[in-house]
Amino acid sequence: MKHTPYGYDIVGGAAVINEEQAANLRKLCENYLSGMSFVQAAKDVGLEMKHSGVKRLM
Repeated sequence: MKHTPYGYDIVGGAAVINEEQAANLRKLCENYLSGMSFVQAAKDVGLEMKHSGVKRLM
C-alpha cells in the first residue's frame, strides 16, 4: 500500500481503524447525503478541503 487511507492507521503491518478519523468520515457522508455541498460537509466536521479533495476522500 503506497499510502494509508484516511480513517486508518498502520499498526504492526496491518490497517487498523482510527476511530476519530472514521467518525469524521461517517459524519462527512451523513452531511453530504443530507444535502450539504462537499465543502460545507467537510467544514462541519472541521476539515478544510476543496471540493475535489472531499470527493476523493468519500
